[in-house]
Amino acid sequence: MGYSAGAHLAALVCTDEYFLTQHDLGLDTIKAMVLLETAYYDIPKRVMTEPYNKIIHTMVFGDNLIDWYRASPIHYIKPNKNIPPSLIIHTAVNERHHWQAVNFAEKLTANGYDAETFYADKMDHVALNNELGKTGDNTMKKILAFLSKYL
Repeated sequence: MGYSAGAHLAALVCTDEYFLTQHDLGLDTIKAMVLLETAYYDIPKRVMTEPYNKIIHTMVFGDNLIDWYRASPIHYIKPNKNIPPSLIIHTAVNERHHWQAVNFAEKLTANGYDAETFYADKMDHVALNNELGKTGDNTMKKILAFLSKYL
């Protein structure tokens, strides 16, 4: 489970077996992934659709298209890899996070994996983090229901 940049890294670990094999583990070690509010499942597509943000993207990921591809979890989704069931949460306020989440979930599903998105309405990127787990938080209810299916 991860939030924002942590969600990007969690998605990378859960789709690219390289990181786990360095510790003699496989993707089947992970039983489920919960990804909260990231916009970097497909870095090349994000950079290309947002040329006005290129400076920010290159500060984080450099300016090499190959590096962008390698750091993009969506590009590691292939059938029969044991990618864990996924809950991909995004907010109502941020359209960039929405299309990245939906595209990531659709590719997982198209390749035979369990994946669902959850639209955290009335939240933005910061509020999702600040409200997670508080009394009445629908996002936490969704996370707990999702995890109860797989753990």
